[in-house]
Amino acid sequence: MEKAVHKNQVYYYGIIILMSILLVWNFNLLMNGSNLVIIHLTFTIITLILFLTKNKHSKTAIKIWSAFFFILAGSLLVLGPLLQIIGSWMSGAEIPDKLNVLIWGIGNLLVGVLIFIGADRFILIPNKGIET
Repeated sequence: MEKAVHKNQVYYYGIIILMSILLVWNFNLLMNGSNLVIIHLTFTIITLILFLTKNKHSKTAIKIWSAFFFILAGSLLVLGPLLQIIGSWMSGAEIPDKLNVLIWGIGNLLVGVLIFIGADRFILIPNKGIET
């Protein structure tokens, strides 16, 4: 079975730490009654298992996981408050204070882009017939 090669150990352990923190956070949310977090937990556990076992599909799983849960979610976290601010400004109402949500969304977006680009640069899948 072909195994993925991780070129950068900081990236490797950083992803493991990030996923572990997210798992603990999501288990906490699950215990407090948030049932929708099961979807995120499932994808994170599957991706973490593929990543830890250095499966040849770990690169694709990391890219899908980061694109969906960080890039898409971060974009929506930025777009929603921006639309509320623009709508309030155009109607002449008081502009809501959404700075903390915007910062959180931009942070999610940046982390997702770093994970996505890092998967391309730091996870190598050897081709058949080529020894590494």
